Amino acid sequence: MARSMTGCGEGFADSGDVLCRVEIRSVNHRHFKCSIRTREGFHLLEPRLEAALRERIRRGSLQVALEVAGAAVPSGRRLDREQLAAYLDDWESFCDARGLPTPQAIDPLLGLPGILHDAPPDPKAVEATWPVVASATALAATPSGSASTAAAPGAPGDGCSAVVPPSRQTSTISHHSVSASCLGAARPRATS
Repeated sequence: MARSMTGCGEGFADSGDVLCRVEIRSVNHRHFKCSIRTREGFHLLEPRLEAALRERIRRGSLQVALEVAGAAVPSGRRLDREQLAAYLDDWESFCDARGLPTPQAIDPLLGLPGILHDAPPDPKAVEATWPVVASATALAATPSGSASTAAAPGAPGDGCSAVVPPSRQTSTISHHSVSASCLGAARPRATS
């Protein structure tokens, strides 16, 4: 288990139709504190993601970014026509009350809240991504030096990389890379 509070890690996993990237940034903190940032709909995985991280990291304040692409992520946006019409009515009323010409382009309105909505992902499709997310999370949280082929912590060249031990790899998920996995073992405390 990683005991260091300061570090960073990044893991990628791919199941063929789902690609996942997990990035972890950690700073010193007295307890375990986890903040997860992900796209809409994938909040369903946050409790499992946090539990997986708690198994590997004892303490620290973690900022976790979860990115998922592929079949589970719907493509396309929906235009809320009623909300756009309400904004247009307000805009025209505002311009009329002040004797201003009403602009003909609606481009500025498209960036206002509530106009464009991403299509929410199917909860079953989100749940089906968990094996890939778990694999990328394991890679991102793998301490430097904990894998069988990585250098021991503190050894020359002990940088921010790790190799995933064969016991963590599966045949259905390919692991792309790990870069900057610096969550190595903590230095022993000096006792007086």
